[in-house]
Order: sequence, then structure tokens, then C-alpha cells
Amino acid sequence: YFRWGPHHGPQGNMIAGSGGLGIEGCDSYTNSAHSNIGNTCVTCHMAEPFGAQAGGHTMKMGYQYHGSLVLNEAGCVACHEGDDLETMMEAMETEVDGYMADLRDVLLTRGVLDSSNYIVAETMLMKEAGAVWNYLLVLEDRSKGAHNKKYARALLLNSIEALQE
Repeated sequence: YFRWGPHHGPQGNMIAGSGGLGIEGCDSYTNSAHSNIGNTCVTCHMAEPFGAQAGGHTMKMGYQYHGSLVLNEAGCVACHEGDDLETMMEAMETEVDGYMADLRDVLLTRGVLDSSNYIVAETMLMKEAGAVWNYLLVLEDRSKGAHNKKYARALLLNSIEALQE
């Protein structure tokens, strides 16, 4: 099926810790501190701009500079002052990417997802449908956990666990 799953723009759902199918498992469904930021999108994505490359009305959190992505940290420093944001982001992205790859492998092996991230089964077990939904929700969010790492991690880990039973 060409299109099945969550809406292509689930960032609000991810920040709020909603929209996923709460499959029971080892990880609890909690939210990161990002879900409590007032004017969340504006505070982070429209922070003090770096020229016309990031922040401001671009909504971009980063920009390319000499072949590398540079984060516009202006919206982050109020909560993360003194933190090594680059290291934090890399660790979070590595963790979420790993869980995404693991869940994708399970879904491909079960024959419910194809290599283009489309469902292939006309019928599937409820836990498979829930796991595909959760995978696509985190994929479509595109923040690699930045919007709500705790919620994304629970969706992915619990889905993997359910499918391995």
C-alpha cells in the first residue's frame, strides 16, 4: 500500500507524547522536558536567527557550513546552558537510529514492511500494525528523538519487544 500510517507531519504528536500505539513493554511511556516548553515550535525553531540560514522564519535548526551541519543553538541555551549540545545530539541520534534500524529489520523480516517503508501485508497481527505505525511515526517526525526522546524510545523498544515474543 503506497500510503498507510501516521500523517507526514507528526512533530506536534511526538512533542506531546501522543499519536503512537502504546504497545506494552519494558519501557514506560514518559515525555522529555521538551513537551513542557511553552510555544515549543517557535521557541526552538524560530530562535535568534543565524543570518538567513537557520532560526528566525526559516524554522531550520541547523545549516550547512563547509560540508558540516552546524546547529543553531540559540533556542537551546535557556535549558541547556553549558551542555555540549553537539555530543548530546550525536548520542541521541545514534541511539534512536539504532532502535529504528532494529525495528525496521524485524518488520522487514516479518514481511509487513518493504525497503521503501511501505506496508506490504493486506492483513497483519495487531501488534505488527502497531509496530509499523510506531516506526512510521518516529520516522516521519524526522527529529531522531530531539522532539521527545523518551517517547520515541518507548515506542520503538516496546514495538521490538512485542514482535520478538
